[in-house]
Amino acid sequence: MIALRMLNVTLRGATLAGKLALVFFLAKLLSPEEVGHYGLLAATLGWLIYLVGCEFYAFSTRDLIGRDAPQVLGLLRNQGILFAITHVAVWPFVLFAFYSDLLPGHYWPWFILLLALEHLGLELGRMLVALSRPVTASFVLFLRGGAWCIVAAAAMWLVPALRSLDFLFAAWFVGALAALVLGMVRLLELPRSSLRQPIDWRWIAVGLRTSLPLMVASLAVRCIFTIDRFWADALGGPATLGAYVLFVGLAMAVLSFLDAAVIDFAYPRIVATVKSGRVEDYFTAMKGLAMSVVISVLVLCAGCWVTSLALVYWLDNPTYSKNAFLLPWILLATAIYGISMIPHVGLYARGQDKVIIFSQLAALAAFVIIATLGSGAGISIVPFALVGAFTLLLVWKSIAFWFTRRQILADAALAN
Repeated sequence: MIALRMLNVTLRGATLAGKLALVFFLAKLLSPEEVGHYGLLAATLGWLIYLVGCEFYAFSTRDLIGRDAPQVLGLLRNQGILFAITHVAVWPFVLFAFYSDLLPGHYWPWFILLLALEHLGLELGRMLVALSRPVTASFVLFLRGGAWCIVAAAAMWLVPALRSLDFLFAAWFVGALAALVLGMVRLLELPRSSLRQPIDWRWIAVGLRTSLPLMVASLAVRCIFTIDRFWADALGGPATLGAYVLFVGLAMAVLSFLDAAVIDFAYPRIVATVKSGRVEDYFTAMKGLAMSVVISVLVLCAGCWVTSLALVYWLDNPTYSKNAFLLPWILLATAIYGISMIPHVGLYARGQDKVIIFSQLAALAAFVIIATLGSGAGISIVPFALVGAFTLLLVWKSIAFWFTRRQILADAALAN
């Protein structure tokens, strides 16, 4: 078990290293404008993944935990049918965004392919974690977000002719496809008898009733991580956007590692304690999660800060150096958001979905209001608005979790 845990941590650490390496080399080898285009496309892709996914995993993972193995593939097939429908539904809107120049035009084929592969790879990773296959999930994550980044960065460094976004997206496509194949092979080891059953549209409908409100909440948060790029572009121009994307990319690597190495492993265990009614185990697991999140956030943000200082010096580009003042605010926003995941997981495990929805909608509203009122301050208002939005999110969820904790303890006292 210790060896498997170490392998898992190593793979997720390598994924973080790959993401960081890609950010470094893109900033060194491409123009700030190209880095800005990449950031817009990647952020929009991330937002759409949540849209086409409908947050259905919030229902399906809770439902899959504790299910017998012969039932699993049939349920995953049902989920796949839903995703096929949602992907086809968003294609016209994606094509319109490229046609109208909201997004850089000629990258649309890569965008549609990557949307499908990245989304399915993400869902497979979640299912593998829920099915207690964390090491395979880590390999899938490494292929999706680490291996191809390392290969692409090395190739672009060694071969100047490959220094383009088209090559970058081609490498991303190969990595995402390899991750999808690995995840599918592992899942197909499960009993296949349930695949012969008809599609369970009722199960899908029940799941959508549960997940769609959560989708609204998730889209609100992801919208913050998307429109901030467009806001930075409008206030600072393409080159400044490139600098903003670089610094946000460093911060997002922190959140990616936190999600993959801490949150993904904690929530199935915490959900299981709630399902079984083990109150003491629930609070013990939540304390462990809190300690892991706080330590990870502090260590990773400190490491990101030190790394960024060296990175700006290495890049030797005035666009990045003159915008380096943005980074402390971005890291502060990252730390606040990371810590807000502690009460978020506790509320999610207990089915407190309404609290999550309203808090995240309020955070989006706070970002828009702060960014709008402070637009006269220029690009600096964007990370400041992130800090304000995520502070509201943390406070709202923490207060809600505190009241939930009091209720749990009161119920337990009455039961005894």
